[in-house]
Amino acid sequence: MTDLRSLHTDNFPWARKAQHYIARNQKARALRLLDHVIEYDMPLFGDDPTLQEDRRLAWLYRIELLEGVGKVVRSTGMDLSRM
Repeated sequence: MTDLRSLHTDNFPWARKAQHYIARNQKARALRLLDHVIEYDMPLFGDDPTLQEDRRLAWLYRIELLEGVGKVVRSTGMDLSRM
């Protein structure tokens, strides 16, 4: 699996933004950005390997971020079914 901390964000400007939001504890904003990268439909360039790599890395960021949120929720004993 890709180590997201060692990712060179020069090639992925959205990753730099996501890291910025995460560092400022704006996880919901980071998730919205990642969702946009994942879901953004560009019909002309849909098969472009660069775009596919962006989406793949955005999925990895999203999974890691959600796993971190889940660990916090479990450690606090919050019951998400009541939210």
